[in-house]
Amino acid sequence: MFSKHKISPEYRSQRPICLLAALTMLFAASVASAQRYSDWDVERGRELVVAVVTNSADSQFGYACRRDNNECQFFFMPDGLKCNEGSRYALLMNGGRESTSRSTTCRRLSWAEGQQFANVLDDTEGLRKQLFNADETTIGIARGTGGDNFSIAKFSMRGFRTAYEKVNRHREDRDRYEPRENSVDSRPAPPPRSPDVELYEHDDFQGRRFDVRGDLVDLQEHNFNDMVSSLIVNRGRWELCADARYRGNCKSFGPGRYPNVRDYNDEFSSIRRLN
Repeated sequence: MFSKHKISPEYRSQRPICLLAALTMLFAASVASAQRYSDWDVERGRELVVAVVTNSADSQFGYACRRDNNECQFFFMPDGLKCNEGSRYALLMNGGRESTSRSTTCRRLSWAEGQQFANVLDDTEGLRKQLFNADETTIGIARGTGGDNFSIAKFSMRGFRTAYEKVNRHREDRDRYEPRENSVDSRPAPPPRSPDVELYEHDDFQGRRFDVRGDLVDLQEHNFNDMVSSLIVNRGRWELCADARYRGNCKSFGPGRYPNVRDYNDEFSSIRRLN
């Protein structure tokens, strides 16, 4: 893991507001409900769904998705360490059986008090793979403080996978959101969006159907393990694997209709989005 370096005092001049207030106003989102998965919290609001973990130093690492455009991003918020909006920063990330350098962009998040900024990571397949591999362990993140020193943060990844999958499922689940009290909205409700992937129990899209809107580490948890015989991919490119946690033989599918999966019939146990 990274060695501990002294942090310059000038970077401790401001403390972030508490987690609840931050998540309540993040992207002007009003929190509807909160759930805890081991060390990770999932918050749902009108505009945002976020999974976040906070360490003992009040630094935060999380994954947030906007409801209006389904834009998702991983973010790192070191306690008291500022960044300049729009500037690029490199992070060193240790965990998930590897150490990597990750690029970030400083972006402003609208919170209840003042203006807060976060290092938003470039979302890549490599980043997600590293984080998935770190599930149930820890991840270490280092960012320079402007001199030869580094700000070091370690985060628990216990519950990350479950929280990540919950965010991906909730981000399009508008029907479960309870409107704000005394709010009036005469606009008609938007039509429900089709799932990213439709899995079917039998060939030719027959039998039971299971809708997929995000990565699923184990289809056994959804009573659809070793049952996929045909599928429809409405958007994105997806990988289905024979074993849980994206292991075993895997096959990718792009947008289209697949009346059968041939040699992979009744073999898939996990699914994730590639792009």
